[in-house]
Amino acid sequence: MSVTYIIAKKNKNKHSLFKHIPIYIISLLMAYILGSAKYLFHDSKIYSYFFSGLAAYTDYFLAFIELIVFSNFYYQIVGNPKLKTSIVIANLIFTFYFIYKLFSDKKFPISISEKTQAEVYTVEATILLPICFFYFVEIFKKNPDLNLKNEPAFWLSTGLGFFLTCTLPYSFLENYFRKNNVDLLNTSYTIFYVFYIVMPLKIIKTILCKPKFR
Repeated sequence: MSVTYIIAKKNKNKHSLFKHIPIYIISLLMAYILGSAKYLFHDSKIYSYFFSGLAAYTDYFLAFIELIVFSNFYYQIVGNPKLKTSIVIANLIFTFYFIYKLFSDKKFPISISEKTQAEVYTVEATILLPICFFYFVEIFKKNPDLNLKNEPAFWLSTGLGFFLTCTLPYSFLENYFRKNNVDLLNTSYTIFYVFYIVMPLKIIKTILCKPKFR
Protein backbone atom coordinates (compact mmCIF):
# COMPACT_ATOMS: atom_id res chain seq x y z
CA MET A 1 0.00 0.00 0.00
CA SER A 2 2.88 2.36 0.69
CA VAL A 3 4.12 1.86 -2.89
CA THR A 4 0.61 2.58 -4.18
CA TYR A 5 0.49 5.78 -2.14
CA ILE A 6 3.86 6.98 -3.47
CA ILE A 7 2.79 6.31 -7.06
CA ALA A 8 -0.61 7.97 -6.52
CA LYS A 9 0.95 11.00 -4.84
CA LYS A 10 3.58 11.38 -7.55
CA ASN A 11 1.00 11.16 -10.33
CA LYS A 12 -1.86 13.05 -8.64
CA ASN A 13 -1.91 15.69 -11.40
CA LYS A 14 -1.83 13.12 -14.20
CA HIS A 15 -5.53 12.29 -13.85
CA SER A 16 -7.52 15.06 -12.21
CA LEU A 17 -10.37 12.64 -11.42
CA PHE A 18 -8.07 10.60 -9.19
CA LYS A 19 -6.69 13.46 -7.08
CA HIS A 20 -8.41 12.11 -3.96
CA ILE A 21 -7.09 8.55 -4.34
CA PRO A 22 -4.01 9.28 -2.15
CA ILE A 23 -6.41 10.11 0.72
CA TYR A 24 -8.02 6.70 0.35
CA ILE A 25 -4.65 4.93 0.18
CA ILE A 26 -3.25 6.69 3.25
CA SER A 27 -6.46 5.78 5.13
CA LEU A 28 -5.97 2.13 4.20
CA LEU A 29 -2.35 2.31 5.28
CA MET A 30 -3.24 3.87 8.63
CA ALA A 31 -5.90 1.22 9.23
CA TYR A 32 -3.34 -1.50 8.53
CA ILE A 33 -0.65 0.06 10.76
CA LEU A 34 -2.97 0.68 13.70
CA GLY A 35 -4.56 -2.74 13.32
CA SER A 36 -1.12 -4.32 13.47
CA ALA A 37 -0.19 -2.19 16.49
CA LYS A 38 -3.33 -3.37 18.28
CA TYR A 39 -2.23 -7.00 17.99
CA LEU A 40 1.42 -6.18 18.64
CA PHE A 41 0.58 -4.61 22.01
CA HIS A 42 -2.11 -7.15 22.83
CA ASP A 43 -0.41 -8.15 26.08
CA SER A 44 0.03 -4.57 27.25
CA LYS A 45 -3.17 -3.32 28.90
CA ILE A 46 -2.43 0.38 28.45
CA TYR A 47 -1.18 0.29 24.85
CA SER A 48 -3.65 -2.40 23.80
CA TYR A 49 -6.53 -0.26 25.11
CA PHE A 50 -5.22 2.82 23.27
CA PHE A 51 -4.46 1.18 19.91
CA SER A 52 -7.64 -0.89 19.97
CA GLY A 53 -9.79 2.24 20.16
CA LEU A 54 -7.69 4.11 17.63
CA ALA A 55 -7.77 1.20 15.17
CA ALA A 56 -11.54 0.89 15.55
CA TYR A 57 -12.07 4.56 14.76
CA THR A 58 -9.71 4.39 11.79
CA ASP A 59 -11.57 1.39 10.35
CA TYR A 60 -14.88 3.10 10.95
CA PHE A 61 -13.94 6.34 9.21
CA LEU A 62 -12.30 4.39 6.38
CA ALA A 63 -15.80 3.33 5.27
CA PHE A 64 -16.86 6.98 5.10
CA ILE A 65 -13.73 8.06 3.23
CA GLU A 66 -14.10 5.13 0.82
CA LEU A 67 -17.66 6.09 -0.02
CA ILE A 68 -16.91 9.80 -0.47
CA VAL A 69 -13.82 9.27 -2.64
CA PHE A 70 -15.36 6.72 -5.00
CA SER A 71 -18.86 8.20 -5.19
CA ASN A 72 -17.32 11.59 -5.99
CA PHE A 73 -15.30 9.90 -8.74
CA TYR A 74 -18.42 8.33 -10.26
CA TYR A 75 -20.39 11.55 -9.91
CA GLN A 76 -17.84 13.22 -12.18
CA ILE A 77 -17.68 10.57 -14.90
CA VAL A 78 -21.27 9.31 -15.26
CA GLY A 79 -23.56 11.16 -17.64
CA ASN A 80 -26.96 10.06 -16.32
CA PRO A 81 -28.51 12.99 -14.36
CA LYS A 82 -30.71 10.62 -12.32
CA LEU A 83 -27.67 8.59 -11.27
CA LYS A 84 -25.84 11.78 -10.28
CA THR A 85 -28.80 12.82 -8.12
CA SER A 86 -28.98 9.34 -6.62
CA ILE A 87 -25.30 9.51 -5.69
CA VAL A 88 -25.80 12.82 -3.86
CA ILE A 89 -28.89 11.55 -2.02
CA ALA A 90 -27.19 8.27 -1.08
CA ASN A 91 -24.18 10.16 0.30
CA LEU A 92 -26.38 12.44 2.40
CA ILE A 93 -28.38 9.53 3.80
CA PHE A 94 -25.21 7.58 4.55
CA THR A 95 -23.67 10.59 6.32
CA PHE A 96 -26.62 10.84 8.71
CA TYR A 97 -26.59 7.06 9.20
CA PHE A 98 -22.82 7.12 9.82
CA ILE A 99 -23.15 9.83 12.48
CA TYR A 100 -26.13 8.13 14.12
CA LYS A 101 -24.34 4.77 14.37
CA LEU A 102 -21.25 6.49 15.75
CA PHE A 103 -22.99 8.22 18.65
CA SER A 104 -25.36 5.36 19.39
CA ASP A 105 -22.63 2.72 19.56
CA LYS A 106 -22.34 1.08 22.98
CA LYS A 107 -18.55 1.62 23.09
CA PHE A 108 -18.63 5.30 22.08
CA PRO A 109 -16.58 7.42 22.73
CA ILE A 110 -13.87 4.99 23.87
CA SER A 111 -14.09 2.85 20.75
CA ILE A 112 -16.47 1.57 18.04
CA SER A 113 -17.82 -1.96 18.28
CA GLU A 114 -17.03 -4.45 15.53
CA LYS A 115 -20.76 -5.00 15.10
CA THR A 116 -21.29 -1.35 14.19
CA GLN A 117 -18.24 -1.31 11.93
CA ALA A 118 -19.59 -4.31 10.01
CA GLU A 119 -23.05 -2.76 9.65
CA VAL A 120 -21.72 0.56 8.38
CA TYR A 121 -19.34 -1.09 5.89
CA THR A 122 -22.18 -3.27 4.59
CA VAL A 123 -24.35 -0.22 3.93
CA GLU A 124 -21.44 1.62 2.31
CA ALA A 125 -20.64 -1.31 0.01
CA THR A 126 -24.32 -1.75 -0.83
CA ILE A 127 -24.37 1.87 -2.03
CA LEU A 128 -21.13 1.74 -4.02
CA LEU A 129 -21.68 -1.57 -5.81
CA PRO A 130 -24.79 -0.51 -7.81
CA ILE A 131 -23.07 2.78 -8.76
CA CYS A 132 -20.11 0.78 -10.04
CA PHE A 133 -22.47 -1.55 -11.93
CA PHE A 134 -24.31 1.35 -13.61
CA TYR A 135 -20.98 2.80 -14.70
CA PHE A 136 -20.25 -0.42 -16.60
CA VAL A 137 -23.73 -0.35 -18.16
CA GLU A 138 -23.22 3.24 -19.29
CA ILE A 139 -19.73 2.79 -20.64
CA PHE A 140 -20.61 -0.28 -22.72
CA LYS A 141 -23.80 1.32 -24.04
CA LYS A 142 -22.30 4.65 -25.04
CA ASN A 143 -18.73 3.59 -25.83
CA PRO A 144 -18.80 0.05 -27.28
CA ASP A 145 -15.55 0.68 -29.19
CA LEU A 146 -13.65 2.19 -26.27
CA ASN A 147 -10.08 0.94 -25.81
CA LEU A 148 -10.42 -0.41 -22.28
CA LYS A 149 -6.72 -1.25 -22.00
CA ASN A 150 -5.98 2.43 -21.51
CA GLU A 151 -9.19 3.50 -19.78
CA PRO A 152 -8.24 4.35 -16.15
CA ALA A 153 -11.86 4.61 -14.98
CA PHE A 154 -12.48 1.07 -16.24
CA TRP A 155 -9.51 -0.36 -14.34
CA LEU A 156 -10.47 1.41 -11.12
CA SER A 157 -14.07 0.24 -11.46
CA THR A 158 -12.95 -3.31 -12.18
CA GLY A 159 -10.88 -3.38 -8.99
CA LEU A 160 -13.58 -1.76 -6.88
CA GLY A 161 -16.38 -3.89 -8.32
CA PHE A 162 -14.40 -7.09 -7.81
CA PHE A 163 -13.54 -6.08 -4.25
CA LEU A 164 -17.11 -5.20 -3.28
CA THR A 165 -18.68 -8.23 -4.98
CA CYS A 166 -16.36 -10.65 -3.21
CA THR A 167 -16.42 -9.06 0.27
CA LEU A 168 -20.06 -7.99 0.55
CA PRO A 169 -21.44 -11.54 1.11
CA TYR A 170 -19.06 -11.92 4.05
CA SER A 171 -20.12 -8.52 5.41
CA PHE A 172 -23.76 -9.56 5.41
CA LEU A 173 -22.84 -12.65 7.46
CA GLU A 174 -20.13 -11.13 9.65
CA ASN A 175 -22.28 -10.31 12.67
CA TYR A 176 -23.98 -13.69 12.41
CA PHE A 177 -20.57 -15.39 12.47
CA ARG A 178 -19.51 -13.16 15.37
CA LYS A 179 -22.49 -14.37 17.38
CA ASN A 180 -22.53 -18.03 16.36
CA ASN A 181 -19.11 -19.09 15.05
CA VAL A 182 -16.10 -16.98 16.01
CA ASP A 183 -13.61 -19.41 14.46
CA LEU A 184 -15.32 -19.15 11.08
CA LEU A 185 -15.43 -15.37 11.50
CA ASN A 186 -11.67 -15.12 11.98
CA THR A 187 -10.91 -17.55 9.16
CA SER A 188 -13.27 -15.88 6.69
CA TYR A 189 -11.95 -12.38 7.43
CA THR A 190 -8.75 -13.20 5.54
CA ILE A 191 -10.72 -12.50 2.36
CA PHE A 192 -10.38 -8.80 3.16
CA TYR A 193 -6.60 -9.06 3.36
CA VAL A 194 -6.51 -10.70 -0.07
CA PHE A 195 -8.64 -8.05 -1.73
CA TYR A 196 -6.94 -5.18 0.05
CA ILE A 197 -3.85 -6.37 -1.83
CA VAL A 198 -5.66 -6.66 -5.17
CA MET A 199 -7.30 -3.23 -4.89
CA PRO A 200 -4.05 -1.22 -4.59
CA LEU A 201 -2.65 -3.11 -7.59
CA LYS A 202 -5.69 -2.04 -9.63
CA ILE A 203 -5.16 1.54 -8.47
CA ILE A 204 -1.54 1.43 -9.64
CA LYS A 205 -2.71 0.18 -13.05
CA THR A 206 -5.30 2.98 -13.12
CA ILE A 207 -2.79 5.72 -12.35
CA LEU A 208 -0.23 4.48 -14.86
CA CYS A 209 -2.71 4.64 -17.74
CA LYS A 210 -2.26 7.49 -20.19
CA PRO A 211 -4.20 10.61 -19.11
CA LYS A 212 -7.04 10.16 -21.58
CA PHE A 213 -10.74 9.85 -20.81
CA ARG A 214 -13.85 9.24 -22.84
